Amino acid sequence: MPERQSSSRRQIPNWLALIIIALLIGAVGWGLWKFVWQTAVPQAEVVKLDPNAAGGRGGRNWAEREARMAERRAEQEREAARRALGSVFRNSAGTIRGTRKEMRLTGWQESGKMNVRVDYLDELRQNWLSQEQWQVFYLASRILDTKAMADYIELTAEQRQKLRSRPIVPILTDAERKQLEDLVAAWDKANTAVGKATAAEKAAAIAAMQAAQEKLLASLAQIGTAHLEETKAAMVARVEAISSTLTPQQIDKAKQWTPRMAPPATRPSATTTIQPARPAPAPSGVTSR
Repeated sequence: MPERQSSSRRQIPNWLALIIIALLIGAVGWGLWKFVWQTAVPQAEVVKLDPNAAGGRGGRNWAEREARMAERRAEQEREAARRALGSVFRNSAGTIRGTRKEMRLTGWQESGKMNVRVDYLDELRQNWLSQEQWQVFYLASRILDTKAMADYIELTAEQRQKLRSRPIVPILTDAERKQLEDLVAAWDKANTAVGKATAAEKAAAIAAMQAAQEKLLASLAQIGTAHLEETKAAMVARVEAISSTLTPQQIDKAKQWTPRMAPPATRPSATTTIQPARPAPAPSGVTSR
């Protein structure tokens, strides 16, 4: 019976089998060629940025940003030039202030007499000290200027006197003081004349004021340079005196009072009002010292 079933099945001719195999191989090859080799590789799209296109914060474009940066650099250069040349002006309170590089002059009238003081800008003073020394110097200045802060660190009258006993401004000789006082008075007179001059007199008045200003600033530079080293030494000695006058506990409490110098754990938030700490009440039956 099995032999009869086997003989009844139709056999595929060899030539037909070869044709079918060839067609399958051709179909596979065509599929590879069509969908693999001939598929275009995606190209990255190149986007050209327009420097004048709007962008950045607030919709400002790159051109405006570059213009602002250029203006800022130009202003810094103008400020450096002004500082090198120096300037003199009179404020609304009547105080005359002059600067030449890192040197500063202050003049004021008192009892009909001109008084002057020479000092140095903080940018120069900071170069004389380490960062830690500058912090101590800054804290001492705050303590002397803020009574509540002095009370908080329990500053004694003796300590206050010691902190104030060392001057940190140049000690001018009588001749230097007289020279600067006369030059400040001459500039003040010439500056007042400019304001009172008529249109025809204005140019000559301005030239006279500028000449008086140049003499004053040249004298300031000469005298300030002459006292530079002694003032630097006095400031270093002032910091050493502060460190020996205040206790470490007082310095730590002063740093807590000043937000930007307090450690992160004790630094108050921007909306916190700093108040002196109050001692906790002593337990019952214990007398607080």
